[in-house]
Amino acid sequence: MRLTKFLPLAAILLVACVDTTGITGDIHKMPHPKSNAVAAVTVVEYADFQCPACAAAHEKIVKPLLEQYGSKVRFEHRHFPLQSIHQYAMNLAEASECAADQGKFWEFADMAFEHQKELGVGVIRQWAQSLSLDMDLFDRCTKSHIKRDALIAEYDGVKI
Repeated sequence: MRLTKFLPLAAILLVACVDTTGITGDIHKMPHPKSNAVAAVTVVEYADFQCPACAAAHEKIVKPLLEQYGSKVRFEHRHFPLQSIHQYAMNLAEASECAADQGKFWEFADMAFEHQKELGVGVIRQWAQSLSLDMDLFDRCTKSHIKRDALIAEYDGVKI
């Protein structure tokens, strides 16, 4: 009985011990590099990297939109992690933002949508490695959950 009361406290203490030097709780707001940062029209996508419908929209709508109208629109991504139905949704959102700290948000987003059927323990880290991220920085960022509050605030700010 005492052990079950101690474990949550131990987990909190371990997370608090993660070195956050060089990482920030901010989330990226940069437009897609294939879009026009100063366009009069802004397209904002609300998506969950584990959502099959979002992956389909990414392939069938977002990619063609950027190819055909990228120079005429500003394209932005907003996180909408559906944690109640997608086990890895928040982890993916956090990892994408940790990749963004190293200038690889859009590459991570493409990888997450294209390979979402491969999701499992350790896969997110493998994706980060394949993008040649600084793995010490990435690991510290994801383990600290420093991005979580900003991601939850973005999600909570969506009015449906």
